[in-house]
Amino acid sequence: MVLSLQSLQPDLRDKLQDNKNFEDQEYLAALDKAITVPQVWTQYALTSRAADYFAQACKPRAEWKKLDDLSAQLAEFDLRYAAGDYDTAASVLTDIDFDYLLLWGHYRMLIDLHMRLRDKISDRSLNLDNLNGLGFSHQGIGKLKEAIDFYQRGLDNARKIKIGI
Repeated sequence: MVLSLQSLQPDLRDKLQDNKNFEDQEYLAALDKAITVPQVWTQYALTSRAADYFAQACKPRAEWKKLDDLSAQLAEFDLRYAAGDYDTAASVLTDIDFDYLLLWGHYRMLIDLHMRLRDKISDRSLNLDNLNGLGFSHQGIGKLKEAIDFYQRGLDNARKIKIGI
């Protein structure tokens, strides 16, 4: 099997010249995504496939009553995060954080999950959701100063999104 380097995005192709990039998990994840060869069993491909399994194994929303009911989503989050797919991990978390984990009082778990994603999300809207989730969770455990800080960062980001910066 021969892979044409010309088919890769220029920035990925250029980084292939520097061996230090092979220690960067985000770079390796982006490279694995760019190389679309069927049945390639890279770590990224296997991790993503496992995450896809958990995305399909979720219980119907009407059955979400306790933390165990969200085990598939939490496993998918962990796998997406491990694969460096931070935006998808953030999307999974956004689906379960406010109406479920926050409502059920799992503030410290939410802080841990949201903090793992901090400064790793490229989608501005998901980043805004992450900052708000950190604000709500810190408020839930009584850390109001930290909550206000995250709310302020979210507000600043919302203004940037609105004016297109």
